[in-house]
Amino acid sequence: SKPPPTSAPTKVPSHAPTNSPTPPPVDIIDPRSGIDTVTCPPVGGGEYDLPNGLKLFGLSGMNEFCGVFIRMSSGNLIPFARSYDSGVWEPAAGPHACLQKDITCNTDGSGVTLCGLNLPSLVNSTLAGSTYVIITKDGNIDQSSKIAAFLEMTTFGPTKSEIDSLNNIWDDIARANYIRSQMDMPATSHREYYRRRVNTKWDATQQSARSDHPCSPNSKWRKYAFIKQDRHDTITSNEDIHTTFEVVPEEADLVTAIYEAEDSSGSVTFDRGSFSSSNPGFSGLGYYDMSGDGDFIQWSISSYLAGSYPVSFRYAHGSTGNNGQRPLDLYVNDVFVKTMDFTFTDSWRYYKYTELVDVNLVEGTNTIKLLVSNGYGGPNIDHMRIGKPPAVVIKTNGWPRTIAKNGVGLLDGWGVDLNGMAVTMPSYPDPPQGDLFRYIFGRTKVELDNGSEKYLDIGNPPIDFTGYEQYLTNGYFTFSNSDVFTSTASHLFSYPLLEGQEFILTSGLSDELCESIPPVSEELDAPVLGKLPNGEWLVWSPSILLEDNGPSINAPANDIASATLEDGGGAAVILTNEKLKCANVPRTFVNEDTCVLSTLSTACKASELLSVDVEMSTENVKKFYSLTGHYVYAIRGLAMEELHEHPCSKPKSRWEISTGVTCPSATVLN
Repeated sequence: SKPPPTSAPTKVPSHAPTNSPTPPPVDIIDPRSGIDTVTCPPVGGGEYDLPNGLKLFGLSGMNEFCGVFIRMSSGNLIPFARSYDSGVWEPAAGPHACLQKDITCNTDGSGVTLCGLNLPSLVNSTLAGSTYVIITKDGNIDQSSKIAAFLEMTTFGPTKSEIDSLNNIWDDIARANYIRSQMDMPATSHREYYRRRVNTKWDATQQSARSDHPCSPNSKWRKYAFIKQDRHDTITSNEDIHTTFEVVPEEADLVTAIYEAEDSSGSVTFDRGSFSSSNPGFSGLGYYDMSGDGDFIQWSISSYLAGSYPVSFRYAHGSTGNNGQRPLDLYVNDVFVKTMDFTFTDSWRYYKYTELVDVNLVEGTNTIKLLVSNGYGGPNIDHMRIGKPPAVVIKTNGWPRTIAKNGVGLLDGWGVDLNGMAVTMPSYPDPPQGDLFRYIFGRTKVELDNGSEKYLDIGNPPIDFTGYEQYLTNGYFTFSNSDVFTSTASHLFSYPLLEGQEFILTSGLSDELCESIPPVSEELDAPVLGKLPNGEWLVWSPSILLEDNGPSINAPANDIASATLEDGGGAAVILTNEKLKCANVPRTFVNEDTCVLSTLSTACKASELLSVDVEMSTENVKKFYSLTGHYVYAIRGLAMEELHEHPCSKPKSRWEISTGVTCPSATVLN
């Protein structure tokens, strides 16, 4: 009889690979358990959708990789689970992977191994709108890939140069020699490596760090206006950072007309939707709750002269169906104008405006209609607005942050005039994030002058001063195509940053404007702005600057001084008005071999030195040497004369040359 299967992994596959591709995965009911069984698709056979729920997965073939992924609506794949080289299923890498405890594998008497794995529903998760897929890839890899895989397991990650250096003969002996050579190398510090590369975003100088400079290489830039440090003063923890809204004077005379959806004068017609007032935040008596295909709402207006007018609609949309979109067709006088986007607002109680669309109106009566034609229904329509509202300059502590070109209001309220009001932020603002069903526009909560807390309907607004550059009194950078920016977005984490919102300027800047920017960013400084060649705007995000103040553990003795701050960070203490503290520490037995004497006038010390009179007796000189290992030379018979003497009282006197000093009343010496 056959021996029972072992629980430990074997050196040979559980079943022999076949000579022909395996069929695509299908839901087969395992008669032993009643659970769907999924086989890996053939190599090169594409990807196959998987429904959620508990599945029994067969193992991959030898030299094959079989993986379950979460395909996002953007097309990106997020790893979930994997099997390779006929091995049992295991969690993939990344924060959205399954857990090891959720995988159960069993081998039957015929040697067939199946692994149970649950695929949770994604409907109500942060990955709503995504699907599970299974893919098989060829596991036969070239030698360079094998070396890379080995280095991935044994180091902090492979580099191209290291792979090339090992890409000769790669066998057990070569791998053993590599391990031995690494063990024979001097020890290095992972903490030291980390500190050289960490670059945390920050907006003020703290006791622990100072900021970088916008013109230095690898400075950080962003497209949105507000970050966490705009909530309150990070030095004093007082909420004394305030934001104001000011209508631009040149547009103060612009007016708009609002036409409510629930207008009872007979100027509004509709189909089979209904009027409601159950979701507060609307402007009038309620809103129109649109129904399915064919439903519409139409306004008849007759007070405009012929011409082109901007029109927009205030609406709420809290459904995640159709990827959060409920587009409506816009008609003017029964002529199709365009299909307008009505994007997810995160709640049926959150109202915002659509884009402005220019429409041509005739003299006399005009009809403006919104029609459902997408199969998913429509949003809740609060009102129609005709005309462009005046632009608003948004300032933080007096410095312009951005221009809200179409005005600004409240997402969850109505009837509040923000013009001239000073508000604070009771919670951290959220940047625009890549998850449509979270904060695609970003989010900024403000505390109004009456104490209530509301969200701005423009989210966390983008930086935009085009046409309003006169408000940037400190100037701005004009980037060219030679300035190299790298996007920093990632889809691996929950609520990732929206692609293209943050950048690193890898090349640095040599603009003459750099000279006018202080070397250290203070919390209430003016924002540093720049304009890209495509017309988009960026603002600099000050980051923590980590400086070496001590040699590497492997530094030679002659390199100790070059790895330290010459003044112990004293210049930074002065630059930050003592908000940044001295980087020096007291001398101890731990660091005495790497202490460096500084003679700079800006040198600082960790604490004030005590003044103690020491009698320079023979006994004390000996004690000093025994304690410090340094010699003290005593000179007998040295005359100590009065130092506070007149320069003319002795035949000889000492003078110090002072350059750049004007003498108010010169004395003529004979």
